[in-house]
Amino acid sequence: MKTILPIHLLIIFLILLAISAILTWSGFDGVAWLKHFRNFAALFLSGYILSLILKKSLHTDPSRLEHRIITLLILFLLFDSIFPWWIFFMLGALTEALQRLIRTRSGPILNPAALAAFIFGAAGYHPSWWGISFPPSIPIIQGGISIAMFLTLPFAGYVAYRYQKLPIVFSFIASFILAYLIIFGKAPLSLLLEGVIAFFLLVMVIEPKTSPVTAKDQYVYGAIVGLGVPVGMYLGAVDAILLSLLLANLYTARNFLLRHERERYAR
Repeated sequence: MKTILPIHLLIIFLILLAISAILTWSGFDGVAWLKHFRNFAALFLSGYILSLILKKSLHTDPSRLEHRIITLLILFLLFDSIFPWWIFFMLGALTEALQRLIRTRSGPILNPAALAAFIFGAAGYHPSWWGISFPPSIPIIQGGISIAMFLTLPFAGYVAYRYQKLPIVFSFIASFILAYLIIFGKAPLSLLLEGVIAFFLLVMVIEPKTSPVTAKDQYVYGAIVGLGVPVGMYLGAVDAILLSLLLANLYTARNFLLRHERERYAR
C-alpha cells in the first residue's frame, strides 16, 4: 500500500480544520458558506493571476500547486470572514508577490503566509486565527483545550515527524516555557494547549522551505521562535507570534547564504 506523502496529509488536515471551523461558527448557514467560498476563491484567483503575470514579465517559476493550496488554506484559517472580499483578494496577491520575489535559490526567505499576515496586521487588519482554535472547549486544564487540538496534534504532529522537524518542536517548547516563566512568572500550559500556538508551531514554524534542515540549526531556529514569542508579547509587538517566526526565518536565510558563499569560494 502506497504511503500518503506528508504534503498531501497536511492539505487533508487543513481542509478538515477549515470545514470544522466553518461548521462550528456558521453551522449549515448557506450564506455563510458562500462567503467563505468567495473569500478562498479571492485568495486563490488573485495569487494565480499574479503568478501568471510574474511568469511572463519576470520569468519566475510558479509555485507548486500543493504549496499554493497550503499557503492559501493557512491564510484562510487566519483571517476572519468579517473582512470584506477585497482584503482576501489583496492578501492572495501580496502573498504570491512575496514568495516569488523575496527568495533564494532554495525557496522563499520568509514564510509567505506569516509575512503577508504580519503586514496586513500592521496595517490594521489583524489575523484572528478564527479557524485554528474554536469551541467546544474541553475543560481538561484551566481555560480548556479547543476541540481543534484533536485534529492539530495527530495530523500536524505526524507531518512534523515525517518532515524530520521534531528538533524544532522540542527546542521551541523548552525555550518558550522557560522564557514565559522568567518574563511572566507562570507556566504557559494553557497557551501551549489552547490551539493557536500548536498550529503555529506544527504547521507554520516547521514549514520545510523556510526552516533549517540540519538538527543543530533546527534547535537554534526553534529556540529563536520560542524565545521570541514571549519577549514580543512583553514588549507589545504588533504580532509577537508571527514576528518571532520571521526573525527565525532570517537566521535560516543567513545560514543558506553563508553556506552558498563557502561553496562558491571552495570551487
